[in-house]
Amino acid sequence: MNNISLTVNGNKLSYSGGTMPASGSCQYDKCLFSFDSEWNTFSKTIVFSKGNGEEYKEILTGSYCTIPEEVLRTAGVLKIGVVGINNAGTIISTNQVSVRVRRGANESETVPVALALNMLDSGGAVG
Repeated sequence: MNNISLTVNGNKLSYSGGTMPASGSCQYDKCLFSFDSEWNTFSKTIVFSKGNGEEYKEILTGSYCTIPEEVLRTAGVLKIGVVGINNAGTIISTNQVSVRVRRGANESETVPVALALNMLDSGGAVG
């Protein structure tokens, strides 16, 4: 597992380390979050985007989430942000941090992601 460590203090999100993801990966790269106590009563949604492209959202139920494969298809700058909402309707929106996605060996989908996921669902082996 490739962990990208992120820290959230109030509405400030910081990239606190970890390795950079590589394009063409699927279900391998994860964001590992550390929140201050201000977030204790908030549900958390992680927002991912690439360039000026579409946003992808993941609900955070623990301390980590998987980065959507859609934002890892090509090399470039991945933007990550967090939005929280509590029962009173208060919303916290953090800044976005930028994480570089390196060009990976599977960027041209040498092993197509759809094929790999289909093989896993059917219990087969990839390769």
